[in-house]
Amino acid sequence: MGVREAVAGLAAAVVFAAVLVFEPEAGVVRGVAVEAAPPVATTTERPVVRPALKTGDNPLLANGIGLREITCGLPKFGRAAEQLRAYYKAMITCMDDAWRPALDQANLPFGSPELNIEDNPTTGCGPAPAGDEATAFYCGADRTIYVPRATVLDAVESHRAGHLNLLGHEYGHHVQLLSGIALANGMAVRKAGEKSPAGLELIRRQELQANCFSGLFIAAAAGRGTVTRQLADAAVRSFNDTVADDTHGKIPNQVRWGTDGFRKRSTAACNTYDAPSSQVA
Repeated sequence: MGVREAVAGLAAAVVFAAVLVFEPEAGVVRGVAVEAAPPVATTTERPVVRPALKTGDNPLLANGIGLREITCGLPKFGRAAEQLRAYYKAMITCMDDAWRPALDQANLPFGSPELNIEDNPTTGCGPAPAGDEATAFYCGADRTIYVPRATVLDAVESHRAGHLNLLGHEYGHHVQLLSGIALANGMAVRKAGEKSPAGLELIRRQELQANCFSGLFIAAAAGRGTVTRQLADAAVRSFNDTVADDTHGKIPNQVRWGTDGFRKRSTAACNTYDAPSSQVA
C-alpha cells in the first residue's frame, strides 16, 4: 500500500486533500482514493448539509445509528460484462437504500457512487494499479468504485459471497468520503507521514472500518430477497480470506471488525478511531 498522491489547499473555504492508496489484501486486493469533501447537498426540505471533517467523533458514528433492513433483488450472477455490471449495479442500489437513512440521521450528505468494471480503466485518481496489485478500488476524485472485470473474476471467480463482501468494503470507502472521515483521515496521514508508524496505524483504522461497514450492510440485507442467510453467512466468513500486512493489520483484527459490523449492527461499533492500538494492529 502506498500513498501515490497527497495534495492540500484552501479555496472558497473548502479544504482539499487527496490521498491515493492501493493495497493488497488476501488475494483480493483493495484500494481507496480519497479527495475533497463532496459537494454540499441541498434540498427544499432540509438545511444545507456538509461532511464533518472528523474521524472518531464523526456524527455518523454516534450511538443509535444503524442501517435499516432492506430487501435486495439481485439479478442472476453472470461473468459476461453486462451480467456482471447489472449484478454490481443492483448491489449498489441496495447499499444506497441501506446507507442513505443512516447518513440522513447523522445530517450528512448522500450521493450514490459510480461504477466502472472496465479492464485497465482511466480514473480520476490517475493510472489504475496493475491487476496483480488491486482487484477493486475506490477513487474519491470521481467517486467511482472500480472493479476491473477480468481481475475480479480471476480473484473472486463466481463466488457471490466474495463479490458481496468486496463491494461492501469499497462502498464503505465511499461512505467514509461522504461523511468526511476519509478526508480527515487523509489529512492526518499526510501530517504523520504515510510510512511512519502513526501514519500506517491511521491507514489501518480506515481500512478496518471499511470492513466493519461491509459487515453492517451484509447484516442489513441478510435473510431477505436474494441475499439469503446462507449467502450472508458466507460473505461474513470471507473476512477470513485475507493476509496480514501493515496497512490492514493482523488477520484476527480484520475478521473482528467485519464480524462486529455484522453482529452489532451499529455504526458506533465501527469506530476504529477510538479503539486501542492493539485492536488495529
